[in-house]
Amino acid sequence: MRLYLYLTSILIIMMTPLSQAAEIDLPKKVESWTRPDTARIITVDNIFDYMNGAGELYLGYRFDHLTVYEYEAEDRYNVLVELYHMKESNDAFGLLSLDWGGEPAKLTKKSFPSTEGAPNHRALYGAGLLRLWTGTVYARIMAYKETDESKRAVLQLGEKVMAANSTPAAPEMLNFIEPQISDWVYLKDRVRFFRSHLVLNSFYYLSHKNILDLDTTCAALTWPYESDSAEKAQTLVVHYADNEKALHALEHFYATYLPEYEFTEFTAFHKIEDGWVGHSRIGQHVVFVFDAPDKDGAHLIVEKIAANIHKHGG
Repeated sequence: MRLYLYLTSILIIMMTPLSQAAEIDLPKKVESWTRPDTARIITVDNIFDYMNGAGELYLGYRFDHLTVYEYEAEDRYNVLVELYHMKESNDAFGLLSLDWGGEPAKLTKKSFPSTEGAPNHRALYGAGLLRLWTGTVYARIMAYKETDESKRAVLQLGEKVMAANSTPAAPEMLNFIEPQISDWVYLKDRVRFFRSHLVLNSFYYLSHKNILDLDTTCAALTWPYESDSAEKAQTLVVHYADNEKALHALEHFYATYLPEYEFTEFTAFHKIEDGWVGHSRIGQHVVFVFDAPDKDGAHLIVEKIAANIHKHGG
């Protein structure tokens, strides 16, 4: 029965016009470009046909479906619109957080909840590409060739997407971040929200295996600290579905990453080849620090982040 309902829902999405499936009514024409009457609908079943191996990135963020329009104009390069519909707003935020580069673009007069801990941007533009997060939608709007006219078209389309969605707050996990700990200062534009170990490996390589038991039931946040002496340490916080999963994940981490050390359930620090590793488990949350230059630095970071978890949601 569940399989039947799932397949039926997929069929409805594929047969429904964009105005209903995507809930975003994009203009038929923008500047010199015109879109087709119907969108291309991408689901979990055909995402790899659309983007080859890159589909893993979106599936790791609770991907629901993607609507695609390609605007065309005579004697001009096309403008591509991709609207990634995620199951939670946190996932749309997470996709934007993968790259904070670009020029902030103000696409609406709406006021947004302040984004503590990460750059307070909802849209970023650079070299013909606009990326934005609004509601449960992550959008990529790209002119294949950037001109003054194509930039206007891209930004106008971004305004339409932004206007059609809500303005939720960023993930509450950002409250766990402590901007400065002694002489350690966090790098704000390197804050990433994710759920998949494959996504983690794209910006901080830990292992080719899923040694932290990450999946779409988890929520994770990572960011680096830099000291006055230019030393760096990587912080990682994972929120598991329950205490038992957090404990089992920590056991798995020890067995694969720290096999020479005896398992410690709550807080511990260990010296390995790349520096000091520390961790602390607070219920469903586990905080890690990697590459710390000494035990004191690792301890300071883990202690403060653990305190913030207790304060805001541990």
